[in-house]
Amino acid sequence: MAEWVAAVAAVTLVAATTLLVAALVSVVRTVRHLRTTLAALEDDARVVVAAAQQAVEDARREVDGLAALVETAGAVGDRMDRTSRLVARTVTSPVVRVMAIGAGTRRAVQRMREHPEGRRR
Repeated sequence: MAEWVAAVAAVTLVAATTLLVAALVSVVRTVRHLRTTLAALEDDARVVVAAAQQAVEDARREVDGLAALVETAGAVGDRMDRTSRLVARTVTSPVVRVMAIGAGTRRAVQRMREHPEGRRR
C-alpha cells in the first residue's frame, strides 16, 4: 500500500507542478502583453504631451499678441483723449467767444433799434 500512496503522491505532485507551470506561463504572457500595452501607452502619451506643449506655446504667443494689442489700444485711447482736449481748447473756446460776441452784438443792435436816440433803460 505504501507504493500506492507514493504513486498517488507522485501523480499529485506532477499535476500540481503542471498547474503551477501553466499558471506561470499565463503570468509571463500577461506581463509581456502588459509591457506591449505600456509601450503603446507611453508612445501615445508622448504625442499628447507634445501636442499640449504646442497648444500652450501657441496660447502664450496669442496672449502676448493680445497684450500688445491692449497696450496699443490704451495708447490710442490716450492720444484720442489728448486730441479731444486739444480740440476743445483750440476750437471750442474761440467758437464760444465768437458766439458770445455775436449774442452781444445782436443785443446791442436790438437795443439800438428799440431806442434809436441812444438812451439806455
